Amino acid sequence: ADLKTLREERPLIVDAIAASVSVGDITVLRQGDDPDTEEAEDGDHYYLDQTTITGGMVHVFAAGNSDLSEPGVFAGLPYFGGAGSDFARHIVTVVSTDPDGNLSSFSNQCGKAKDSCLAAPGAYIYSTIERVVTDDDGTERQFEDYDYMSGTSMAAPHVTGSIALLLSEYAELTAADALQIIKDTATDIGAPGVDEV
Repeated sequence: ADLKTLREERPLIVDAIAASVSVGDITVLRQGDDPDTEEAEDGDHYYLDQTTITGGMVHVFAAGNSDLSEPGVFAGLPYFGGAGSDFARHIVTVVSTDPDGNLSSFSNQCGKAKDSCLAAPGAYIYSTIERVVTDDDGTERQFEDYDYMSGTSMAAPHVTGSIALLLSEYAELTAADALQIIKDTATDIGAPGVDEV
């Protein structure tokens, strides 16, 4: 699929990634929770490939919240491309930990993406939410509020923010360099070394 076709079929994703290339180096993407049923469009892979490699971006994927042993399709791209592939330098999957530092009960695991996976707090995170209330006359109103939320989508911004902080302090770094620093300096929990969990 070419970029014109992608823009017609998936305009929000294409525009979001294109905007990220033009103004920054990081995207945070949520994918489907089930790697067995998740359908990746051919164009999505092509566009991620093109922007990730040529644009120098890092894509941060939330692993999903179905308590599965594998994350979604895109999170596995480094595995399928090989440990030395450019994908391994530009894609990270984030699983959720609970307040005790254990894998959250709902979080998908790193699985095959273990070499490109980080864990971050994702349970009981105080965050913005959208509330909808119905007035007495039946009119629905939406407004922003705050509440505690849990999910790998709450964990992924911790990694994204860490990358952004490094980039803001050390302008000479690329996003991929910043991601590697975070991987190299992350606290190793569980069994020593890289875990599939």
